[in-house]
Amino acid sequence: MKLWIDDNREPPDGDWIVVRTYEDAIEALRLGTISSISFDHDLGTEKDGHDVLCWLEEQIENDVLPCPCMVVHSANPVENKNMRQAIERIYEREGITP
Repeated sequence: MKLWIDDNREPPDGDWIVVRTYEDAIEALRLGTISSISFDHDLGTEKDGHDVLCWLEEQIENDVLPCPCMVVHSANPVENKNMRQAIERIYEREGITP
């Protein structure tokens, strides 16, 4: 399943599960069935997309969840870059070629 994390925008097609908050993203990820994620950074609350990514990174590192395919679609240029770099580090640590 594909997870679209964004407080405003709609996904490019109907193949995505849409979540609008950090809490909903974590709940969906805990199911363990997410194969792809597209991240927005700004979720309009205290917790943001980078917080979701940090939570997921810990789960992957501790072998709780498998590493999904991840992309960032955030319009926030600074955080887009930061999140892409974090994903690259996760992939490198996991031995995954994007």
